[in-house]
Amino acid sequence: MIQKVYSCAAKQSSPDNPDASQFHEVLLGGHLYNAILKERLDEFLSTVRTVALSEIRRSKTTLLTDPNVIKKIISKTSFDIGAKMDNFLATGNLVTSSGMDLSQVKI
Repeated sequence: MIQKVYSCAAKQSSPDNPDASQFHEVLLGGHLYNAILKERLDEFLSTVRTVALSEIRRSKTTLLTDPNVIKKIISKTSFDIGAKMDNFLATGNLVTSSGMDLSQVKI
């Protein structure tokens, strides 16, 4: 690698073409599914956090150590990760808030 740098600096060779296929990244199905699942879980946890904070503000004595309070908070979140993953697998359309550094949203 260092020899390539020196030869490019000495104008003895040309730099590599970034459009060459050897520089393209391969995205496997499992990696994509894992990235989508991670994003959905992040969205779910963010929703739970928002509901928990509003519950704490509303009732000043709420303790999050009580399992009934946690069940109540999770039941207030209408977020179905399984349905979103099923939708992706059925349609191949990727609905994402972050974009996940992908160049296309349909597979």
